Amino acid sequence: MTGSLVSGLRRLRPGGAEGVAGGFDRRLLAPMMLGAVLNPVNSSIISVSLVPIGAAFGAPPSETAWLISSLYLATSIGQPVVGRLIDLSGPAGCSWPGPR
Repeated sequence: MTGSLVSGLRRLRPGGAEGVAGGFDRRLLAPMMLGAVLNPVNSSIISVSLVPIGAAFGAPPSETAWLISSLYLATSIGQPVVGRLIDLSGPAGCSWPGPR
């Protein structure tokens, strides 16, 4: 039973059966590092832009703080959904707005 599970998981890995069983695919390092770098940048952009957004709508920063929560809530829901859609449609399917 365990042997068939491992062989099934090897087929699902992007690298196939090569490499150590259950090993980490090194192609994931760049996207993970990019995400770790861009998340603080995203937070900085949001915190800096709250004052101009509030000024444009005539609201103090205390009333625009919900924008941060809504952004992170939408991101936490949207990323797994889009990831699943990309898994179903393949990498070319994620570039639907662009040329094919």
